[in-house]
Amino acid sequence: MTLQRIAHQYGDSWLAEQSRVIRFKVFMEEQGVSEADELDDLDPVSWHFVSFEDDWKPVSTARVYVEHGILHVGRVATLVDYRGQGLARDIFYEIERLAEIERFNEIVLDAQLTARGFYEKLGYVGSGETFMDAGIEHIRMSKKMS
Repeated sequence: MTLQRIAHQYGDSWLAEQSRVIRFKVFMEEQGVSEADELDDLDPVSWHFVSFEDDWKPVSTARVYVEHGILHVGRVATLVDYRGQGLARDIFYEIERLAEIERFNEIVLDAQLTARGFYEKLGYVGSGETFMDAGIEHIRMSKKMS
C-alpha cells in the first residue's frame, strides 16, 4: 500500500456499501457473525468512514452515529492483510476530528475484548462489566473530548 485515502459520508450511500464489503469479510466470514446480527437499521443514520488503498480498494472502516447526544462508534474493521498498519487508528483520528467540529463531549464504543488494548492506546477507557454481542465478548469504552 503506497497511499491511503480516508473518506466519510453520512447515510446509506456508495461509501456505506464499501464499508459493508469490509464488515462482511471481517465480521461474517472471519468471525462468524450472522447476517442478522451484522445488519441493522443504523446504516442510513450513520457516518461511514472508509480507508482506501491507492487503487481505491476499501480496506478499513468504522461507523459513527449519534444517540442521546453522544457519538457512538461501531463496526470498526480492517481486512486481515492490512492490519497493523495504523489504518483504524487513522480513521479514529478523523472520527475525533468530526467529534470536535460537531462539538461532541464524548465518544462511546462497545469494543470486542480482544481489541481493548488498541482502544486504550487511543485514550479510551473501559467501564462496566463485559457482555456478549453476536457471540463475541465486548466492553463499553469511552473517551472525553476536550
